[in-house]
Amino acid sequence: MKFKEKYNFLFLCTGNSEPCIIAESLLNRIGNGKFFAYSAGNNSTGKIHPCTNKLLKTLNVDTSELRSKNWGVFVSQRPPQRDCVVAVCDNAAGKACPIWLGAPIKLHWFLPDPAGFKGSGKEILAVFRNVYVLIEKGTQIIANVARHKFDKMVLEKKLNQIVKTHSNFSGTQEND
Repeated sequence: MKFKEKYNFLFLCTGNSEPCIIAESLLNRIGNGKFFAYSAGNNSTGKIHPCTNKLLKTLNVDTSELRSKNWGVFVSQRPPQRDCVVAVCDNAAGKACPIWLGAPIKLHWFLPDPAGFKGSGKEILAVFRNVYVLIEKGTQIIANVARHKFDKMVLEKKLNQIVKTHSNFSGTQEND
C-alpha cells in the first residue's frame, strides 16, 4: 500500500473568520511541510475577525497569507486534493456540506464560535484565546498521529478515536 508524504486538511466553519482560520494557520505552522491546511466557510465574511488577527499576531503567527473564503472555491473543477475535512464549530453542526471528491476523512470538532460572545474587549479576547488553546491541542494531536506513515484507513480510525476521546480537546492527550 502506498503511503502519503503530505496531507491536505480543509477546516470549515460558518463565516471563515475565526476557528478555522486559527486551525489553518496552526497546522501550517506546526506541519513542517508534512501538512498543508486550508480553511473556508459556507457563509464567508470576506475578512478575518479582528480578534483572530490580533491574537495570532500576538502569538507571532504570520497572518499575511490568511483570508476568509467561501467553500465554493474548494468545489471548483480543479480544487486541491483534500485528505481530511474538519468542521470546527458548533454552528456547523447539521448544516449541509458539499460533497467532497476524493473521499476525504470527515471530522467535526464541536468548538464554540468566539465571534458570538458578548463582553468587554478583554473578555472577548480571552474567549478567542480559549478557543485557540483547544485548536492548538487538536492540531498537535493531528500532527502527532499523521506524522506516522499510516494508510488512509488507519489515519481515519486514529483521527476519529481522537475526536471521541478528546471531546472539545479537553483532558490529556494519549501517546499514539
